[in-house]
Amino acid sequence: MTVIEIMNGRPESDGYKVDVSRGGHNGRVSYEWFSRPDDERYLSLSDLYASVKGRAVRSKTRTVESAAIRVEAHRDDPEKLALVLPDAETPVAPTHWSFGQLASLVGAPAAYLRQLPAPLAGINLQYVQSIDLGIETWAGNLPKEPEDLWDVLAEWDSDSRDALFAHCVAMTVNAVQEPHYRKPRQIAHADVLAGTLGLDMAKVGWTPTADSYLGRVTKAQILAAVREARGDKDADRIAGFKKPDMVEAAEELLAGSDCLPEPLRTPPLVEQPDEPEFEIVDDGDIAPDAEPADDKAVALEAAE
Repeated sequence: MTVIEIMNGRPESDGYKVDVSRGGHNGRVSYEWFSRPDDERYLSLSDLYASVKGRAVRSKTRTVESAAIRVEAHRDDPEKLALVLPDAETPVAPTHWSFGQLASLVGAPAAYLRQLPAPLAGINLQYVQSIDLGIETWAGNLPKEPEDLWDVLAEWDSDSRDALFAHCVAMTVNAVQEPHYRKPRQIAHADVLAGTLGLDMAKVGWTPTADSYLGRVTKAQILAAVREARGDKDADRIAGFKKPDMVEAAEELLAGSDCLPEPLRTPPLVEQPDEPEFEIVDDGDIAPDAEPADDKAVALEAAE
C-alpha cells in the first residue's frame, strides 16, 4: 500500500487582499449576468453549487424515441421552451446540451435556433420532426417498386392522396433568400403559398432584436425600420447614434411592434381575373341520327 503525505508548505493566512485600483472593467460580464433569467443569477459560488447539485438530484435518465418528443412553447413566455415526453406528467425544460442534441437530430443549427423566440424555435423543431416522421410513414405505405405506384394510389381515398400531395409540396418549398443563389420563381411560388395560408411572422413571435436583425444590417436599414414602425421623430432622435447605441435604442423602440424586414413579409395575393362563363346546352333530346341544322338556311330565314 502506498501512503502519500501531503505537506502544506504555506502558512495559513487571513485571505488574499484585492487592490481595487488595479485591473479593468469588463462590461460584457455584467451584461451576460443581468441578461440571465432571475433564477439563474447567482451571487456566490455557493448558490451556484447548490443550484447545480439540486438539479442533478432531481434529474433522471430516460430513453425515448425522438419522434415521440413534442416541443411546447407559449407566447406569454417567449424565453421558455419545454419538451413533452411520452407518459410524462409535466413538460421538462431542455438543458443547453439536450437542446443541442435535439437540434442535431432534426438537422437544424442549434446556434441559430437559440437566437429565436421560443415559439418560433418550437415551430421549427416541431415542423422538422413532423417532416421526418412523415417521410418514414410514407415510405412504409408506398410500394417498393415504382411501377406499382399508380395502382396503389388508385385504391386510396381522396384524403390520403391529398395528404401525400401536401407532403410532397412541403418538401419542395424553399423560400430562403441567399445572395449567391437567386431563385425568383421559387420565391414567387413560396409567396403565393404564404399568402394563401395567411402566414404572419410577427404573430408567431418574431421580433427585431440585435441578434436576429438589427446587429446584422446597416444603420440606414435600422433607421428605416424605426421610421416605419415609430415615426420620423424617434428615427431622427437616434440618427446620430453610433452603431451599438443605435442597435440598443432601436431594439427598445421596436419591442412589441409588428415590424418585419422585407424578406419576412408576406406579400398580398394578386387578384386573379374572373373565369369566363360558359353556357352548357343540353342536347340530350336530339336524336342520334338527326340531320344537323343548315347554318346557311337559318341565316337566310332570319334575313327574310
